[in-house]
Amino acid sequence: MPDLTSESVIVTGGGSESMGLVTVSRYGLLGWIEDLPSLVVGRIFHGCGSYIRGDGTQVLLVAGGEDNDENYLSSTEVLTANSPSWTLTTPLPRAVQGLRG
Repeated sequence: MPDLTSESVIVTGGGSESMGLVTVSRYGLLGWIEDLPSLVVGRIFHGCGSYIRGDGTQVLLVAGGEDNDENYLSSTEVLTANSPSWTLTTPLPRAVQGLRG
């Protein structure tokens, strides 16, 4: 997903089962910059995005996907700038994977 406050992108989840599907990393033009707090729920094939709240704070969002056991997920997580961890928030109305848009 795009980082709306810098010229970088953020990659959430995915990877291999040994990584737990919880890794969140920032990349720039020259490669890896930093790891961010890990997701609460490991996921792959999920939707993700970012937006700026009214107070100017960037929010990262992940939703749905599939866990290590290939169960579809309805959970949704957000990470706000300077927050030490992701927070589970209102889930999707149903479990889905392969979100795009």
